[in-house]
Amino acid sequence: MKRLLRQGIDRAYVAHTQDTQNPKGKIAIADSLKRGLLPRNAVACVVDELRHDVLHNRILRATLHCLASTAEIDLGFRHELRMLEKQLDDVSSIAIHAEHFARVQLHRNNAFYRFLLNVCELCFFALLPSERKGNIGLRIFLEMKSECEKCSKILSITFIASNNSTSRYRVNVSIGIRANAMRKLALLPEMVTDVGLNSPSRKIVIECKFTPDALKENWGKLSARSGHLYQLFAYLKHLERRGGAHKHCEGLLLYPRATHSVDFVFDTKGHTVRVVTLDLRAGWTDIKVQL
Repeated sequence: MKRLLRQGIDRAYVAHTQDTQNPKGKIAIADSLKRGLLPRNAVACVVDELRHDVLHNRILRATLHCLASTAEIDLGFRHELRMLEKQLDDVSSIAIHAEHFARVQLHRNNAFYRFLLNVCELCFFALLPSERKGNIGLRIFLEMKSECEKCSKILSITFIASNNSTSRYRVNVSIGIRANAMRKLALLPEMVTDVGLNSPSRKIVIECKFTPDALKENWGKLSARSGHLYQLFAYLKHLERRGGAHKHCEGLLLYPRATHSVDFVFDTKGHTVRVVTLDLRAGWTDIKVQL
């Protein structure tokens, strides 16, 4: 936005109606007669003026306003957003709807708006009204959850497969575990893990998860997410039935780091489980060190 304001925001001819005694533009005869302007020596004219008040600028101002009202955003950034919004005081404020983004017409001279409008559209679908009056809240995309889990999974596979120190392991993209039932039931699903590491003496199951935080708070106490631990433990117990190295197979819960940095290990029922966070915002060299 700062770059756009420095180079000058886009303008376009906008049609608006005005009552005047000095006709200019297109005279709206029907409107003038309907409103009784002729006896007063005036007419309604439709005039095209070069103005900043165009749809793409309206979307920018509305997005700045919404983000400045979002409680999750840092207070300093929110103040900066309000200052940017004030520089668009000659642009109308609107309530954004999804169809607005499809109506914007961009060309070579205002192509820079494409990136900004993509960000605005992302914010539009991420922002939700909060319970507090006048405030907006952010939500986590379900798509982001899926992509973050895929990212952790791909990073794990890529690193393990290419790292010489772990070349003794065979990497499985997934391990299918059949449910042990008294009889075959078509309705029972096959449990599939994310990543498996196999060597003659050691079996490791890696499960990649994405949540706003790897820990949850209950009555002021932080703890690991029980649902994810139960899922991983179920995998380990089913693999244990295969015997051999699977009898004491290990589990790893891998999260992208959000609020808390987590790394702890515990033993349960003959299995070692580790819960750890991975900072995906770091540079590739740092991510490699973490892995």
